[in-house]
Amino acid sequence: MDKKIKFRPSSKYFTISLYTIITCFIITLIIKTVIFWESTSRFFNSLISTLAPFFIGILIAFLMNPLVNWFKVKVFGRFVKKSKTLSNTLAISVSYILVILVVLIALTIVIPELVENISKLTKLIPEWKDSALSFVHDFNKNHPTIDLTALEKSLKNADKSIVEYLKGSISSISKTVVLTGMSIVSVVINVVIAIIVSLYIIVDKDLQKRSVKRIIYATFETERAEHLCYMIRKALKIFSSFFSGKVVDSVVLAILNALGMCLFGIIGLDGFFETMALVTLLIGATNMIPYFGSYIGSVPSIILLLIYSPMSALVYAIFIIVLMQIDGNVIGPKILGDSTGLRPLWIIFAITFGGWVYGVPGMLIGVPVVATISGLIEDAVNKKLDNKEIEMPSLKTYSDIKEEEQKRKAKKAKKTDSKSE
Repeated sequence: MDKKIKFRPSSKYFTISLYTIITCFIITLIIKTVIFWESTSRFFNSLISTLAPFFIGILIAFLMNPLVNWFKVKVFGRFVKKSKTLSNTLAISVSYILVILVVLIALTIVIPELVENISKLTKLIPEWKDSALSFVHDFNKNHPTIDLTALEKSLKNADKSIVEYLKGSISSISKTVVLTGMSIVSVVINVVIAIIVSLYIIVDKDLQKRSVKRIIYATFETERAEHLCYMIRKALKIFSSFFSGKVVDSVVLAILNALGMCLFGIIGLDGFFETMALVTLLIGATNMIPYFGSYIGSVPSIILLLIYSPMSALVYAIFIIVLMQIDGNVIGPKILGDSTGLRPLWIIFAITFGGWVYGVPGMLIGVPVVATISGLIEDAVNKKLDNKEIEMPSLKTYSDIKEEEQKRKAKKAKKTDSKSE
């Protein structure tokens, strides 16, 4: 009689089959991405635009979390000691209402100021063109050997294109409202969804932490689960410290910029009072982008002041350069410390790559993402070297060196205390 062959399950072959299926899937995905790049990019672009409210909500939650914690600990934690839920609810409500009010007030001040300055610029461009042409004519008379006809032609045609562009930018607001009402409604809906998502993240952050931890420990072995939890904690710490530090730094820089412009306006320089709100908002908002943010905001600010007076533009250019140096060398390190642990080269790479992937939000998120990846790689390298028992100097940041100095001082203090006893 023929013996029946029974199927015996084997974890070894199951693992091999699983790895084979995953490998084939990844290879197929790579081939499809390379061959059908246009359709793949369209798919990812639509996916990112669909999930944009959730990404923006997460970003808003990181930006709002320091303010919520401050209200919860410093304000409502002292007065509402019995109920943590009530203090948490009050802190979240007051934080969001305060920020929304500030944003609405800023927009009501800034938008009319922006339209007014653009209309003034359109009126001044012909005058600037005439003065530039007269300078070119005088230069040609004094230096006939130098041919500047090409420059003269470009100056004659430049004002038309610039004025048309600026007029189009002014009228585009009304055209956008009339022609693309549905897109405005969708933007408003996305903003509302993002705010709701950020609210849920902040309200349920402790519950979400416990849920994620339960899933990780249920899925993986204890050692791997602990390592994964450590990675998540490190990533959240880098993101939180980076965003909270940048928000405080941007607010301080905006206040100093407003005080400086107010002082120049009191002295009697033209344009400082008229552009103070717009320039301050621009400098504070763009400062959230590391390294290049202040420079990105300062260039249009100088151009705005140039509308009123070249002297005002020159004074503000000197002022903002000095202010950026103070912020970069004194204020920034005091507030931020070394929250990212990245070298300047990697920060520039993170900003460039993040901007290419997702524009301004990508430039903002790119730095903490690269900092997290860099920190995790550094931890993995240190672990491998420890396992091989190889002693090599680690890549220490400024904060690490400072922490080591504090530990040494604490040890010396303990030794002196023990000797005196």
